[in-house]
Amino acid sequence: MREILACSFRGPRCEFAGERFVVRDLPNLPPTVQRPGRPIHVGGAGERYTLPLVARHADVWNCPTYALARRRFAGPAGVSMPADPSARRTT
Repeated sequence: MREILACSFRGPRCEFAGERFVVRDLPNLPPTVQRPGRPIHVGGAGERYTLPLVARHADVWNCPTYALARRRFAGPAGVSMPADPSARRTT
C-alpha cells in the first residue's frame, strides 16, 4: 500500500503492479509540490496493528499523548521502533 501512495505522490499519474494490487492511470490532482513526495503520516498507538504500520511505513508518527512514553522504546514483538527521535518525526 505504501508503494501505491508513494507512486501517486511522485507525479500526476501512477502505474503500479504488485502482489495484491494493480493500479493503472491513477490521477494525483493536484500533483504534489513536495519532493520527493508527501510524507506518510500514521496516527495511533495500538501495539497489535498501528505500531507495526508505523515501524514499516510511516515517515511521521502522530502519537497520542497517552502513548508518548512509547516513542523511546521498542515496539511490539518483532517490530523495532526508532529510539532516535530524528529517525522518524513524531507529532
